[in-house]
Amino acid sequence: MVFDYSPYAFVVLAVLGAITAYGIFASRRGIEKTSVEYFLGSRSLSTLEVGSSLFATGIAGLSIYGAFIGGTDESWLWYCALAVVAALILGFSFAPTYLSSRVLTVPGFFSLRFDERTAVTLSGLSIFFSVAVKIPLLLMFASWAIKNVFGWNTATSAGLVLVVVLIGLYTIVGGFSSVVRTHVLEAGIILVGIAAAATSTLVNSGRVLSVTTSCLMPDVSVSFAVGILIVFTWHWWFDQFTVQRILAARNIPSARRGAVLCAILIGVAVLLVGISSSMRGSSVAALVVSGDLLSRSIGSVVVLALLMATLASEFQSTATLFTLDFYKRLYADASEESLVLVGRLSTTLIVVLAIVAGSTISLVDERSETLLLQVPLHIVPPIVAVFGFSLFWQRASNKGALCALLCGELFGAVSLIARYVSGSDAWGGMPVINLFTLDPFVFGLISLLCSALILVAVSLLTEAPPLETTTYMSILRRKQN
Repeated sequence: MVFDYSPYAFVVLAVLGAITAYGIFASRRGIEKTSVEYFLGSRSLSTLEVGSSLFATGIAGLSIYGAFIGGTDESWLWYCALAVVAALILGFSFAPTYLSSRVLTVPGFFSLRFDERTAVTLSGLSIFFSVAVKIPLLLMFASWAIKNVFGWNTATSAGLVLVVVLIGLYTIVGGFSSVVRTHVLEAGIILVGIAAAATSTLVNSGRVLSVTTSCLMPDVSVSFAVGILIVFTWHWWFDQFTVQRILAARNIPSARRGAVLCAILIGVAVLLVGISSSMRGSSVAALVVSGDLLSRSIGSVVVLALLMATLASEFQSTATLFTLDFYKRLYADASEESLVLVGRLSTTLIVVLAIVAGSTISLVDERSETLLLQVPLHIVPPIVAVFGFSLFWQRASNKGALCALLCGELFGAVSLIARYVSGSDAWGGMPVINLFTLDPFVFGLISLLCSALILVAVSLLTEAPPLETTTYMSILRRKQN
């Protein structure tokens, strides 16, 4: 395989070098930055930058969830529809809410709605989820792609380390503005690559009608649809990874237009991927391993751009949460220079952890890998429940939100442990273990409902929050007045 792929491997390396060089060049604009400049790009992102960045990171989420969470080939229509709708709701409903509150992070909104304990809990969960789950999942995806494009087996870890180091260079120095500027370039690479691969596939197959019909007739289970809906709700509306682009927008109109641009780009891209991959398997990943050599090589470039966009965003958003939600709370008088320094140091630490994970990714066994893929459906539902009630139910109290978060996450942790030990001879047949090893998508729905019930019950039994509590409707009323 290495000999077949080697001519196009140079193209992939060239793209990697071009994105890195552009990121380093973009990071040269103002080495000395304030915290708002470093973490939110001075709140000056244009429509193109917001839309391109949302698209580059959003389409990566579609690919990762499609490749790893599961579903049929036709599930791409579900991903496409959900992503387009979610992006539009983000722009027209949540963007005004976040921007009007002038928060720097998503947990910062929680501190306005509830208290610092709830905000810190959410921030800690987000950091843990990013470092322990999302980044390893991305590295697994990268490992798989490197093996297929280069034919490497023994050198895969070295390839992962190289990619992570290059991404870390411009992310650490340039901060969020550098990351977003590379997203504009990466979005163009992704669109051109997907269009070229889809065209090549359709021309060679001669089955345009049958492929299109397959894409327009999805066959997914109800539990799968509900589970994906829960994960997408968190990913698009409540995750710092995505919302940071909205928080950094120049103004509300720029955020809205950027979300519309993102929805259009995702709709076109995912439709093309669905058409070109319906004969191979779901997601962009399918372009890497099947079809003609040109299509596989183009697909590899697309996957590389996706991974670079997503990893850079994960590094930056996680460092933002740590610096602004933990360090700044502990040291309220910290100078702007110290905040930026802590941001760079925390980004460096995350990059180092990613390098360690990348160098050991081949040691992960199949059982642990399967468990890792199910973590989102165990962690995300309580967060979605608390966020939903915090925005739309004024009676939701601090204690209700905190209890729902802690109980929901404990419920998810117990289920994950039960799933891990269920494969052993000593524990596998116990009824209590079987109780916690339901279908992951069904468990996600149960966790969501239980967390919501806990929040409502505790809120009604405790003191009501003040009338001026920040909710979606209160922000709308302030805008009208």
